[in-house]
Amino acid sequence: MTNGKKPTLEDIAKMTLDAPSIQKVAGANFAHNNFGEEGKSVYEMYMASKEVKDIREKDYQERKEEYKSRKVVGDPSYLSDGDVTNKILEQIEENRPFVYLGDLEEIVKSIAPNFEFELPEELKKYNYSTLTKIAMEKGAIDEKNGTVDIKRLSKEEQEAFEKYNILVKAYDKACSLNMLNLYSFTELNAIDKAVTEKYHPKEK
Repeated sequence: MTNGKKPTLEDIAKMTLDAPSIQKVAGANFAHNNFGEEGKSVYEMYMASKEVKDIREKDYQERKEEYKSRKVVGDPSYLSDGDVTNKILEQIEENRPFVYLGDLEEIVKSIAPNFEFELPEELKKYNYSTLTKIAMEKGAIDEKNGTVDIKRLSKEEQEAFEKYNILVKAYDKACSLNMLNLYSFTELNAIDKAVTEKYHPKEK
């Protein structure tokens, strides 16, 4: 990524989730689904913004060149609101497993100043992709439904899984709250505190 080096999969994943346009589209969609009329209004306003117009135009030009290279008759259509949102959410889902927990923490805290999250230094090296590979190697994944039995993992790996799940929820919430100019993380702060005390109990 720097010094002329080719970006790694992890670098690209971090840049994707850290991109303001990605965060705003995801946030507007989450707000629409969870904050009633105010959330719907935020979604409609952002979908009509210049930033989203630029996303549509970039996609249109890319597909126009693709059509041209294949000698396709006609022009592509512009993305609908749903198409834009779905494309962004797909990018998040595809990239999030490769973001290191330390980087994900950094991203969330940069857009959620009231998020009181504690991530031990030793957990920053993990990402969800690595954790699932470890779980597979230890036979901790249910083949029928794909769920992970974290009790079969080490304490460090268990905590990493739980911290990841908190960060995923915090990212979605932070994106939406920023679009609504709200910054309440009381519930997730309490959940994170409980997880921290579970793996690092204070001496009495």
